Amino acid sequence: THVDDPLIKSDCCKMKEATNQITRADAPHSAIAKLRRDMDFNIMNPMRNHITNNRNLKMHLEKRRRRLLELNAAKRSYEDCVKRNYARTDRRFLQAQSSLESAKMQFHEVDKHIFEWLYILEEYKGDILDSALQTLKYLQYEFFATAAHAVSGVLPARMEFRPMVEMTPEHLEAQVEMELQEGEDGEDGELEVVTDFSARLIDKLAKDNKSKPGEGVDSCANVEPPAPVDPLSLSSLLSQGFEEGPARKALRKHGNDTQAALDWLINGASDEAEKRKQVAEGVRMPTTVKRVQKLKAMRRAQQDKLKEKQKEAEGRSPNPASSSTGSRASKSP
Repeated sequence: THVDDPLIKSDCCKMKEATNQITRADAPHSAIAKLRRDMDFNIMNPMRNHITNNRNLKMHLEKRRRRLLELNAAKRSYEDCVKRNYARTDRRFLQAQSSLESAKMQFHEVDKHIFEWLYILEEYKGDILDSALQTLKYLQYEFFATAAHAVSGVLPARMEFRPMVEMTPEHLEAQVEMELQEGEDGEDGELEVVTDFSARLIDKLAKDNKSKPGEGVDSCANVEPPAPVDPLSLSSLLSQGFEEGPARKALRKHGNDTQAALDWLINGASDEAEKRKQVAEGVRMPTTVKRVQKLKAMRRAQQDKLKEKQKEAEGRSPNPASSSTGSRASKSP
């Protein structure tokens, strides 16, 4: 944002805003904040419920163990009464029989509940795991899609794609050779090229600032780049019911002053000039297209020259067969 290039300044600020839309955890509408909320509601909260249910099952298992001990004790007492041949009307036999039936009923009540839960968990454990993985997959896809759309929204509306591997020094060396070749051709009078680097740089800056009267080489001396939109101010305006596009324009126009932006939105400011400006800024073609086309034309011209030289060399070279027959004919008389 400190270079003398308005396109780079604008793109840097827009990319910073897109980054804030993705990574600002304190902004409620950012992609990472939404991912955390969705993860907590759709994955972590069900996991916490399963963990709580597992603790309850462990408590019920402990209760089942105690009920089993009580059942075994009541069963031994009943069997002891049977071995001693107590009469069925005897108080001790009736008491042992009643204790056995009560312990058996309590044990079966706890055991049935535990058995059904363990059976259901064993039956659905694969579905639970698949559901967690599919939900995580969907949330990840939504996060990356939101991030991709945020970055795509700040790119120019029309721009030819050039892979980054084609912009390495090895590939740019062809541009340097082309400029040097033009310089050599200019010395022969074929092309008029400014070979002095300082003069070329001043000429480029003059071309860049030709539509800015009163600005020269130091045009960025006192110019501050537009500040990125504050996510908290943006979320405050969005919570008031405004759309994201006008809210961003208002905050950008008033330097992230939430109250001023709110007043500007309420007063119903016209957006026609802003739309025209956005369309004008959104269209950009790569500066290397003309250079690449020029380089291709130059290579074709060099290939044509090489072919012409080869043809001329073939036309000038004598035919060895005709020369040998001519010499034999001169010797025969």
